[in-house]
Amino acid sequence: MRERFSREEWADLCTAPFVAGMYVATASGGRVQYTQEMTALVRAVRRSVANGGPIAVAIGAEFGGRFGNQPGTGEGAIQPHERGEMLALLRRAGAALARAGNAEAPAYRRWVYGLAAHVASTSSDGGMFGPGGRAVTAAEQAALGEVAEALG
Repeated sequence: MRERFSREEWADLCTAPFVAGMYVATASGGRVQYTQEMTALVRAVRRSVANGGPIAVAIGAEFGGRFGNQPGTGEGAIQPHERGEMLALLRRAGAALARAGNAEAPAYRRWVYGLAAHVASTSSDGGMFGPGGRAVTAAEQAALGEVAEALG
């Protein structure tokens, strides 16, 4: 699977699930909400990798279930405030999928988008305890649209 992509494309595909979640997590809410959503994202990636099609399975095999290295960690990693960089990475991943033109791309796109949607529904925006908050804010909904567009 990996051989269908350049080294840079594969790196983008490996990172895209986390970046998509981070993009949605930084759309609204505060630091506590961001932490809750990113924790939920890592757990969701671990649980769902088998459902993401052959590309996701290959990524899972490469990491051996160790998905602790999220974007925002390590030198040169995308930081939470770099939303433009997040979208750029997702566009590159979408372009790599389009270039490869394989049948596995739709399952991977659904998987990444599903993870982003999971992040959006993880916590509400109604304060620390969430009273009156909506599960998915307008900003998160807009971010989900941007994720979908970027992935193609």
